[in-house]
Amino acid sequence: DTVLSKFRSELNKFIAAIDKTQTHYICCIRPNGESKPLAVGQKETLMQLRAIGAVAATKLNKESYPQNMSTCDFLKRYGFLYFEDIKDIDRMDPSAVKEGAEYVLHQLLPKENINGVEVFPWSIGETKIFFRSGVLERIEIMIDEFIQESASRLQSWVRMRKVRREFVIYRK
Repeated sequence: DTVLSKFRSELNKFIAAIDKTQTHYICCIRPNGESKPLAVGQKETLMQLRAIGAVAATKLNKESYPQNMSTCDFLKRYGFLYFEDIKDIDRMDPSAVKEGAEYVLHQLLPKENINGVEVFPWSIGETKIFFRSGVLERIEIMIDEFIQESASRLQSWVRMRKVRREFVIYRK
């Protein structure tokens, strides 16, 4: 082993470790020009936030798709509504997971009229689904209704079986 091969090996391990992480950016904002504790200069702070695009990004995020969820998590949570057997989603091919999630989304959330334009209340990327405000709450309400309806059907079936059994016994 040469020094160069050891370096390459360590570099490859380092790059693999970085690829497994999720990137987050940290930006420091100086609250005032005098570096005094507990003092905030609103103009200076707002100017810094505008310079890094934080104000625009926050407005855009609130106006468009403020909620998001990974396609795997979405399929684990809501896939049972349209697929009988969903197991080992984590082991599935990412394109199959995306396709399954997209199918469920099309069934649950049709296009909506927003400012005269027909659009879906969601947008799907390679690994994440982005939702317009309030969409996940609507899906949860649908899930609750589905569960209540299923429980009601099951209770009805159990009561029917019990009455039939009693009827057969009574008839004899």
